[in-house]
Amino acid sequence: MYRLTVEPIMFFAMFDVVMYSIISKEYLYNFWANAYGLHNHKSDYCNETMSPAIKELEAKVSAAASEWTLYLNIAGFLPSLVTTVIAGSWGDVVGRKPPLIVATTGLLLLVIFYMVTMHFKLPLYILLLGRFFCGLSGDFSAILGSCFAYLSDTSTHKARTFRVAVGEVSISVGGVTGSLISGVWVDAQGFVTPMWILVAGLSFTIFYILFLLPESVHASCDSIAWKLKKLCSPEPFVGFWNLLRAEVVRTKYVLSLLLCFFLEICVYQGISNTLPVFELSPPFCFSDTLVGYSSALFSGGFIIGIVFLKLTQGVGVSCLQAVSAVIFRSLMSRLVNTTEQGSVFSLIASADAIAGLASSFMFNGLYAATVGTFSPSIMLLAVGIDIMILAIFWFSYGKICAYLVSKPDEQNSSLINPDAISVNT
Repeated sequence: MYRLTVEPIMFFAMFDVVMYSIISKEYLYNFWANAYGLHNHKSDYCNETMSPAIKELEAKVSAAASEWTLYLNIAGFLPSLVTTVIAGSWGDVVGRKPPLIVATTGLLLLVIFYMVTMHFKLPLYILLLGRFFCGLSGDFSAILGSCFAYLSDTSTHKARTFRVAVGEVSISVGGVTGSLISGVWVDAQGFVTPMWILVAGLSFTIFYILFLLPESVHASCDSIAWKLKKLCSPEPFVGFWNLLRAEVVRTKYVLSLLLCFFLEICVYQGISNTLPVFELSPPFCFSDTLVGYSSALFSGGFIIGIVFLKLTQGVGVSCLQAVSAVIFRSLMSRLVNTTEQGSVFSLIASADAIAGLASSFMFNGLYAATVGTFSPSIMLLAVGIDIMILAIFWFSYGKICAYLVSKPDEQNSSLINPDAISVNT
């Protein structure tokens, strides 16, 4: 019988994040263009006869928009670093649904902050508050960590890679949809109106988690007070620490894969964050609609990669865009035990959050510093990091496969089909 699962949550979460992210960057660019008096000069700074003064102003606008993207990422990262770490381990104890509800509510609050700021033309620091509260709830990384832990709860080792890949496809489709809609909608109706669809999508997601999604980990107590008590206890941190110290060889393999995953997300997030500003600037001077289409193409390449992954059943296609992240998630999940799935995915989610901040420093900082001289320098940085990923994974993969062959497939006896895992407390 068909079982409702977390793919719709992943779709709407990514749809929300991509759409508000694109709108945010376009809003920041528009805000600083108005602040520097450049808004009415696009026809001047997007032609070959651009004056040095206009060129200098445009560089300032691009740099300011890129810097504020960095500030917003920092505001979300600082609180999420702690909450993301404990979200997965907390889910191992109380179930996957509580951390999902908390993190999704935080995203909804963020969208409301954006809407209010844009509608009333409030100072940009209001956006910083929204990012802070969203980070305090766990942010998008906590949602992904809990969702992938749920998928691991409900899949065998053999099916793990493709099951994770299906989740990644849901994320990718959400990203493509958000990208296609955002630019066209902003061109037609401004910044505020498109945010209402995000409110509707996140509200539905919260309803879906509360009333439709089956729990994959059954705790010994359903009391809300008990679950909050577990969140405030050291137990989630203990589970996280036990994962790292349980077995030296396994920890080494997990950390090597985690490093590859971290670098991959740095590249993906870095390019995603800087590409809209890069495209809005000369010589491209894309419209908001074209920026949305470009983002959709950037995200949509992943779907093609998943098709090849299913057809080939191998890791050779991981060179395709973002498919390598699927491989890294799957291998790390297969390295740990059933009761450690939440902990390992909280570790992955933490790496995701740190990568988001690190990529902002690297890519946004580099772009702001070189926008007036050689703005494509961010592409050279991405290539260099990808070469590092290839080297690390090439060295580690054979040893990891040998370890997995020797590891008993202990999780298969605990699969949720249809009953959930029971956690003794």
